[in-house]
Amino acid sequence: MLRETCMLFVDNSNLWIEAQKFAASGGSHMPKLKDNDRDPRVRIDTAKLVELLCCGRIQGPSFVYGSRPPPTDSIWDAFKKNGFEAHIYSRARNGKEKEVDTSMVVKMSSKSTDLDVRAELGGHDAKERKNNTIFVIVSGDRDMLPAVKHIVVDCGIRVELWAWNSNLSQEYLMMANDNELFSIRFLDSIFVDICFTSFRSTRMDKSVNQDTTMVLRDIAECDEDFVHHRLANIGRLFRTTRLYRDSDFYVDFTPPEGKALTIDFNTIIAEARSLVPHISISSFYEHKVRFQKDARREVTIASLRGYGDSEGHPEPEAVSVSPVTDPEDRDSQLSPVSIAKKRDATVMADESWITEHGESGRTGARFNELRKRQRRVAGQEQDQTYFTHRRANENYKTAMCENSSPCYRGQKCWYAHSEEELRCLNCKKTGHSRGDASKCASLRQ
Repeated sequence: MLRETCMLFVDNSNLWIEAQKFAASGGSHMPKLKDNDRDPRVRIDTAKLVELLCCGRIQGPSFVYGSRPPPTDSIWDAFKKNGFEAHIYSRARNGKEKEVDTSMVVKMSSKSTDLDVRAELGGHDAKERKNNTIFVIVSGDRDMLPAVKHIVVDCGIRVELWAWNSNLSQEYLMMANDNELFSIRFLDSIFVDICFTSFRSTRMDKSVNQDTTMVLRDIAECDEDFVHHRLANIGRLFRTTRLYRDSDFYVDFTPPEGKALTIDFNTIIAEARSLVPHISISSFYEHKVRFQKDARREVTIASLRGYGDSEGHPEPEAVSVSPVTDPEDRDSQLSPVSIAKKRDATVMADESWITEHGESGRTGARFNELRKRQRRVAGQEQDQTYFTHRRANENYKTAMCENSSPCYRGQKCWYAHSEEELRCLNCKKTGHSRGDASKCASLRQ
């Protein structure tokens, strides 16, 4: 006896959009979103979807239908790798889908008619093939109803409809009560199995919106999932990234295009601090000013020389320099965030003045003052970059790398990949880590 064969027909737009709505509603593993009715971070595991749809049955001819965008082919490539034939159509000028539902209806009708005709004109094998074929349709759209009725009523072929509960047309429920060849399954029940949330930013330049970004200090890669799921309790869309290849974690709460943040960002920061109290959290501007303050207060000679001399002598101690404060300086009354914003606005205004006056504006006291101010700001930015790398260099190769071998970072990885690469912060020698009394000269003393 032949095994049952599934013909798969997937309406990708219906599947994807309704999955995002289901995730944003709070009916899944994630809390309900307060600022959007869709969660664009949701991703679908195509291989797992096919596995659950077939449920041990043979996967027969499979078809997926959708429209552009997405601009990349990654989604369609994933379906093609799992045996699907992709039918992709361009959207209309107003953004609405065209041809997708019609093309899917035509394909289902033609396949079912072909099976029915072959069963009538063919022999026993053709009839058995029809009886062991199930049309598995992923869509709750009412536009599919005529094709479904044709397959079930006219051709006598079984149909298994998978749909989201919120998107299922009532006509399908009435049809399921009247015909035993038609059954309904809900995608809500397998959401956790086929969907996951990708919190990492997909921007190629890894840029962030400074006004809606918070910075979490010293977050290891192994702790990212914990941080993601804790911050998800805030109930707002966010994406994360790492800048400058350091251990700081940037969380961008920029709302979707066309929408504005409905709450003061300082309130979001306060809520994040309550969710992860053991992690240092600051706004992007506070983080920016902190580096500039450190650059003015501390000058470390040792960091310019490396990790001690070739004989392993310890590094010289840091020389601290207190900044000179002007009691009449109005900026001293401002918060760090206000100072950073004021400085950025001043630089933009200076550049606009020079551009407006052209060559005639490149002489005189006004121009000289502007250039001095720009050089001063540029020096502060260089200090920020210097101390960012200095903080990373202090811990360079002091712990073993947790990535599988070979490490995807290659020579740029901060962590050691063998005992010979380990560096001790106590004795400044390589070959062991800090705290190894049997090898560390400073501990033996």
